[in-house]
This record gives sequence, C-alpha cells and structure tokens, in this order.
Amino acid sequence: MLVCAGMLAHRTEAAVIFYSTRPAFDLAAPGLPIEDFEEAPSGLFTGFESPLDSSSSNSAFSPGEILSGITFSTDPVTGANNDFGTMDGSIEAGVPSLIVIAQAGNSVGSLIDMAFSPDITALGLDVFINFANPDAADITIELFNGATSLHTETLNGVDMTGAFAGFTSDTPITRATVRGFDGSNPRIEGVDNVAFGSTSATTPEPAALGLAAVAFVFLYLMVPRSRTTTRQR
Repeated sequence: MLVCAGMLAHRTEAAVIFYSTRPAFDLAAPGLPIEDFEEAPSGLFTGFESPLDSSSSNSAFSPGEILSGITFSTDPVTGANNDFGTMDGSIEAGVPSLIVIAQAGNSVGSLIDMAFSPDITALGLDVFINFANPDAADITIELFNGATSLHTETLNGVDMTGAFAGFTSDTPITRATVRGFDGSNPRIEGVDNVAFGSTSATTPEPAALGLAAVAFVFLYLMVPRSRTTTRQR
C-alpha cells in the first residue's frame, strides 16, 4: 500500500500546464471572459498612455470598455500617447481584429505587463511580434505569484500572424508579462483575445493520468477475491 501512495503523490510542487492551442485551453478552462479590445476606434493605429484598465479614458478607450479584473501596463512607462497602441490586425497581421501592442514611447524593448485582481488560475491569449519589422522572433511569457516566478514559456518564431499561449495553474497567478526578443535584441510585442479567470480544476497531465491508472490496477490486484465453491451432492 505504501508503494501505491507514493505513486499517487508524485507531485507536490506548484503545477502550471501550458496549452499551445485555444481549443485545448478552452476545454480545460471553459467560459472565461475575453478582452478583445474591439471597442477601440478602427484604423491603422491609435496610440494611448499606460496603464489600461476598466477605468481608462484615453484616445482609444472609454471607461467600462475594458473588462474589470485586469490592468495592462508597459515597462517602461512614459505617460505619453505612445506607451500603447491599437493596431488594425486586418491591415498589419492578416487577422480581422484590433490588437494592443506595446510602444513604450516608440522604444523597442518594452514589455506588456498584465496584473489581475482578483488572482486567477487560467490565462490564454494570442501574441504577436514586431509590427515594424515582418521578421519572426521569440516571445517569452512569464507568470508570477507576487514576486515569485511560477512559469516561463518561450514561443519561437512568432510573427505578425500571431501564436496562442494558454496556462492553467494550481497556484494563483497575480500577474503575467509578455516580452519579444530576436536573439539579444528586443522587439515590439502585441496581445489580443486575452481570456483570464479561475477554473475549479485543472486538466491532469498525461503522466499523472498514467500513474493513477497504474495505482488503480495495483489496488485491484491487492483486493482479496471471494471464491465461489460448488457443493457436490
């Protein structure tokens, strides 16, 4: 029995599960609110200052147009109308959607910071790279609980057509950052369709499911069987 208990308790550290497609993420964390930025004015580009949240009133958004519970900011913050910008995805990226990009005073090397209140356990978003240069680059997404880094995921070869990244965590996520790189050179990044919130349970990893199956078989074999006897008359 001690062997079986060890099989079932194979993980004690915080678990973050990564999903590379939105359908897989939606299956694990269904029904989350999604910030799609579609309330912004249409057009090639509209710049505005950081931060961006449900109370923001700027050239792109009015109060109440951003979902509550999430705050977008840039690092560095200039306080000018080019910290952030909404980009028409159909023109620049070939996707029919408005995308928020980090300008940070037209200085590449900025990052997008997302803070959550209340804390969340699930995050899924489309990420884009380098609207000033069509070459592909890498995007690194990092999840935090307070000052503690929970998980870092790097997506390679992301371009203006974008990529998806989704996460579920058994430890609350307080903030996440998105940063673009080309080798050692920072690049401009963008986000869209940001799904966030809490899910009651995370999807088990395949390895955990396999160990649970082995433990079940072990228990089954250990249970004594009653034998049926036939009396002869």
